[in-house]
Amino acid sequence: MTVKYIDDIVTITPDMIIFRPLPWQERGLMASSTGYGKKIPTRKMLKINNRLHRIYCCIFSNSGSCYIRYRGDDYILRYDNY
Repeated sequence: MTVKYIDDIVTITPDMIIFRPLPWQERGLMASSTGYGKKIPTRKMLKINNRLHRIYCCIFSNSGSCYIRYRGDDYILRYDNY
């Protein structure tokens, strides 16, 4: 498996990051009881070609990686993108 970064195919600008929490996030609930998981949805979305893509976080222990699903593949977001 190769690591793919979204900024290798799209230039990310701050206006492409949209704050759009899910209804249960607005109520202060978490995706899992522990806060850990492979596909934890964040409150942000990334707009690419007029389509919004949810930013997910794969988080275990005290480290996590944020990514989006784009055209059937997972692409990691670098920290300075958001």
